Amino acid sequence: MTSNPVDAKFRELVDESLRFYQRFKSEAVPHSVPILFFGDLDAYQETKGLKVVTVGLNPSNREFPSGSTFERFPLMDGWEGEEPFDYAKYRESLCRYFHTCPCDWFDDYESVLCGVGASYFPRASPNIAVHTDFCTPLATAKVWSKLGDDTKDAFKEKGFPMWKDLIVYLKPDLVLASIGFNEHLRKLSPPVLWKIVFPNIAKPYKLRLVRKCFNGHPSVIVHGRQIHGQPFAGLTDSEKESVGKFIRKKYEQLTAKRRS
Repeated sequence: MTSNPVDAKFRELVDESLRFYQRFKSEAVPHSVPILFFGDLDAYQETKGLKVVTVGLNPSNREFPSGSTFERFPLMDGWEGEEPFDYAKYRESLCRYFHTCPCDWFDDYESVLCGVGASYFPRASPNIAVHTDFCTPLATAKVWSKLGDDTKDAFKEKGFPMWKDLIVYLKPDLVLASIGFNEHLRKLSPPVLWKIVFPNIAKPYKLRLVRKCFNGHPSVIVHGRQIHGQPFAGLTDSEKESVGKFIRKKYEQLTAKRRS
């Protein structure tokens, strides 16, 4: 697998994540690497149908397991000792993530993506999704809930603008964000603008939807509940797939109105 050439905007995004890493290195998993995104960016950019981005808070420390730090990103092993930074190798390493040994945390999102008609895995769907993180590209040694308030605030202050820049670059049609709404997502739009809907499943489950333009590109953002960091928690796999189908239907209704 060889990824496409690196463009100038990608370099800018990577440089910002590297500066973030240097500033907050003491909070990161030792000798890790910032993760700008997870997934096959080439396949995502070549998607002719629905471009989907999922959202978390920050990469898990499980992405860099003790004793085998770069198991999931083998191309980046020893990157800190290399000069100059190899942007092409970094891009390819991120693109290979779901081709290598992805963390099982993504299974919850994958079930919803299946209903939407997308997937992280190129062989599973023609609509390829990539994953992003809202607050920081760093895998922190401590889980998010254990970080100090000052650290969280600093991450959110610097990380949120970085995430928006990444979304402008990715130009997604649909954004699935199963993170804290009041603490994080309400930054995107006032709560009154979010539409609340309930999928037709056995248990009550609330979704929030809003249309948002990023540098002129329209996206539909969908928020679903998370519990203890698990996206769309409290639902079975089949219920997640049903929720995904409901989201796709709502997306098509919203975009049809926009076109009319």
